[in-house]
Amino acid sequence: MAVLKTKHVFGEPGDLDLDTNVAKLDLFDSAHAVELISAAGRLHSFLSITTLPELRSIACFLLGTSDLFLSASSLRYDAPGADHYLIPWHQDYPFIQDSEKSVVVWFPLLDFAPECGGVRILPESNQEGIRKVRQKENWLELAGPIESVPRSSIVPHLGAGDVLFMDTLTIHRSEANRGTSIRWTGQFRIGDYAHPRAVERGWPRGMTMGQHFREYHEEFIVD
Repeated sequence: MAVLKTKHVFGEPGDLDLDTNVAKLDLFDSAHAVELISAAGRLHSFLSITTLPELRSIACFLLGTSDLFLSASSLRYDAPGADHYLIPWHQDYPFIQDSEKSVVVWFPLLDFAPECGGVRILPESNQEGIRKVRQKENWLELAGPIESVPRSSIVPHLGAGDVLFMDTLTIHRSEANRGTSIRWTGQFRIGDYAHPRAVERGWPRGMTMGQHFREYHEEFIVD
């Protein structure tokens, strides 16, 4: 796990009142609000963050390669009290799969207060490797007890311009937003393009692109 602290690397938020505008849209048409934010996560201006020299340098160092590729990206907004959108304990790898040697890049787009939450992490949990999972509707929940990891969880408090890097096998979950403002964050999953098992499997895109985890990792599925 690593944290890059480069304040204002994404630029100043300016006069945009994102919270007010999204809240109005959500009240008027919540489904369209979700569609809009999802589409915004594919904007070139958002994806271009992956090319920042500081970010690329750390990703290359952590993965031990300059052959990087983007496995997945997402833009999240977690409104106060919207607990039904929170993501429980999980590893990212079963959902993206491309390369077993990959990192999650997690960053706030705007500053927010500590009570707005963030991501809760079990440090060094990636050392246990891929955990077994159980299918639960459209989700893969961890099959084993989280308490088996003898470490204390942490919630890094990051501001705009800070970037958190963690292995895609790190166990983590979303924290509830108990603040008064929306928690705006971005996530990239960056992998080693030349990893032998990724090449052998043909770089499967993961469950978000219709490639179920069972197809290549049946041994980690608990029925």
